[in-house]
Amino acid sequence: IVHSGDLFESYHPDVETLNRAVSVLRKVKEAGVPFLAITGNHDRPIRRGVCPPQELLENLELLTLLDFNRLEKPVVLKGVYFAGVRYLPKKHLEAFLESKREELSANAKKFGLSVFPFHQAIEPLLSFEGAYELYVPQLPDGFTYYAAGHVHKPFVCRHPSSGAVVYPGATE
Repeated sequence: IVHSGDLFESYHPDVETLNRAVSVLRKVKEAGVPFLAITGNHDRPIRRGVCPPQELLENLELLTLLDFNRLEKPVVLKGVYFAGVRYLPKKHLEAFLESKREELSANAKKFGLSVFPFHQAIEPLLSFEGAYELYVPQLPDGFTYYAAGHVHKPFVCRHPSSGAVVYPGATE
């Protein structure tokens, strides 16, 4: 399972919500299904020194965070490479992509299949000024599938030199 952010509505979910998440993710783990995730804008802490709830779930070994900045080694499952970027405001996203785009692209091209989760709005979907964080060609090249989050309506397009960019829509 690849989750593209906003697993929670807040970076400080109540105990009942966390308990429910732990219960569900334990069942997923017991079934032998890996759960990979990035954080979205809702579950991103806005204060320094505060971690997102996904870090607790990762410490419990119920999920793996795919944030490329914090990965110590590539995440490869059954020959598929996974790397992603958590929600970042536009100026931080541009700096991240500028510094990491080539490395991400090179890693993706080493594997036959690769998945890049991200939690930003793209220009073709939200085309009015200021509503989007990036253009599709700014995404790293070489990924087979771009698992998009942040926008709550289904949308599919193609990266100009790679695979499908897919917003599945909201679960509700």
